[in-house]
Amino acid sequence: CWRWILGLAAVPSAAMFFGFLVMPESPRWLMMADDVDSSRDVLRRLHPGWDEDELERELNDMREAIASEKCPDPGIRKYFRHASIRQPLLLGCSLQVIQQWVGINTVVYYGSSILQKSNVDACGSSEPGGIVDENPFSEENKKNVALTILINSAQLVGVLVSWFLVDRIGR
Repeated sequence: CWRWILGLAAVPSAAMFFGFLVMPESPRWLMMADDVDSSRDVLRRLHPGWDEDELERELNDMREAIASEKCPDPGIRKYFRHASIRQPLLLGCSLQVIQQWVGINTVVYYGSSILQKSNVDACGSSEPGGIVDENPFSEENKKNVALTILINSAQLVGVLVSWFLVDRIGR
């Protein structure tokens, strides 16, 4: 049963991988790499009904946008120069690190397994008489999944309340 679940989880990833093989490069990225001819070819493939004037107008718009976005200070240092950017960035990264260290993602992901193992008696079974129930649709497993849904719902409520408070009160 678990093999099917893991196998089905690989289907979207495989579809995305094969989609990437046939997807053209971004015309904007090609323009940033100074490959104007390839950028023009990709635009022709993406917009077959455009005439040369429309293609040139789009290429010129891309050139202007790329020129206006060029930063004199490339790299990660630009994020730490201004306190208005540095403080929220460090706060967000710190909260993410703390979230990983606390292990809440593990609890959320393996919640039903943790609850199932916490219901095991001294003989290694959650069933009377030491019988191990491996049926994923048993009543005990259904209860564990329902409790996991409650845990995840509580997390969702916490996130929604914090979003509301940040929008209402501010950071």
